[in-house]
Amino acid sequence: MWRNDNLKIAEYVYDFSVDGGTQKVYTLSAKANKCSLPLGCLVKSVTAKVVTQVLGAGLTMKYGNTTLDTGYSGPVIAVATLVDNYVANGAEIVATPAGHLWTLVNNVVPHVTPKAPYPVLVAADADFIVTIGGGNATAGKVVFAVEFYMPTAI
Repeated sequence: MWRNDNLKIAEYVYDFSVDGGTQKVYTLSAKANKCSLPLGCLVKSVTAKVVTQVLGAGLTMKYGNTTLDTGYSGPVIAVATLVDNYVANGAEIVATPAGHLWTLVNNVVPHVTPKAPYPVLVAADADFIVTIGGGNATAGKVVFAVEFYMPTAI
């Protein structure tokens, strides 16, 4: 029997006009009307879509969780990449094993074998953070969709 009723999507938004653009870590899961991922869930994928181009001299962006701040983005993303309608699926980015949740660390070879879901086991895995570095943002809005599965007891 096929089931899909436990598949969920959490949406997080970095918006310069709301959040500001100072170089720092932004905990998007702590914003009003948002929450951290539930402990025990399995993250299938994280997709980022730039709604409004991110601007700022020398700016870089990365996103993940407290356990691994580049866990969903892979290596930092340069501002020149963050143009209108840019889309990235973190589960599909080729990255070094130390900088990405879908790598040999989780017994997965990117683009060679199916991606193993990332287990959210502790509170540091459950939050969603975006880090602005290299320079301050002066504009931009990025929407992140975290697709996860919440297993049920059998």
